[in-house]
Amino acid sequence: MRKIAFIILLFATMLPALCQIRGYKTDFQLSKKDFCDTIDIEYKDGQVYVPVMMNGQRRWFNLDTGSGQGIVYPESPIDYWRELGNVVSRDANGIADTVKVIQLPDFRLGQLTVSGYVASMIANRPVKANYDTILGFDLFSKGICAKIDVRHKQLIITDNRHAFEREPGYRMKYKLKWFVPYVLISPFIRHVDEVLFDTGAKPLYTMNKESFDRHAYKSKNVESQVEGRTQGRQSIGIHGTEKFDEVAFLHLDRLKWDEFAFTDVRAITIQGASRIGGSILKYGSIIINPYK
Repeated sequence: MRKIAFIILLFATMLPALCQIRGYKTDFQLSKKDFCDTIDIEYKDGQVYVPVMMNGQRRWFNLDTGSGQGIVYPESPIDYWRELGNVVSRDANGIADTVKVIQLPDFRLGQLTVSGYVASMIANRPVKANYDTILGFDLFSKGICAKIDVRHKQLIITDNRHAFEREPGYRMKYKLKWFVPYVLISPFIRHVDEVLFDTGAKPLYTMNKESFDRHAYKSKNVESQVEGRTQGRQSIGIHGTEKFDEVAFLHLDRLKWDEFAFTDVRAITIQGASRIGGSILKYGSIIINPYK
């Protein structure tokens, strides 16, 4: 697969009033305007880790576009926060739960100080999670454009909406649902799947089982790309594992959007939302622009 660059564009469908009603806010403060900063990052096992300075100590945040806002765990070493109340949180598997919401201490992201950043307190910490906190997609919904370049281990952030206009690549629009970005791709000929762009998930592509069944019912071309089936659970969200059900192992001829396609793609079905995961970053840079 060749190196590529994506520019993801926002549909104008986010409603600020709805964000406030459901306890989701982007009213945290940024210390600068008209800024552009390059931050050294780590990319390990399909995950992006961003260093920040908090209370005089270096912390590692997992950059997770599949999370609408920050996430922190009870055993996190962060030693100060302010409780803000409770909200209903829904994970990528569609499981909802009431969680505590806290305000993190101020932290420095590159040369930018972030104040009043909000995170949900989640009890189920992932196994082998080697980070302190999750940094969610609200960072971009706040108005920050970014280029994630794991080849050079860099995260470039700016509030200049025109900063990346000359970058080559393939444009891909997204829309927000539950405050996280969804895009449209084509896993099969004449079939379209709505997927969560989720850098917190590791596989390149996983497909919602109900969506797969709808496609398989309509076309024999779909069934020809199934390598096998079994029963089990494959996906773990922040509120627990998905339900026990059939899992299909797929060998896709191509995974396509607009004029670009991956070929020879292996994937599985899951009970939660279809996802494009962090492994996509191995093949090229991702540019996120919430203004377009």
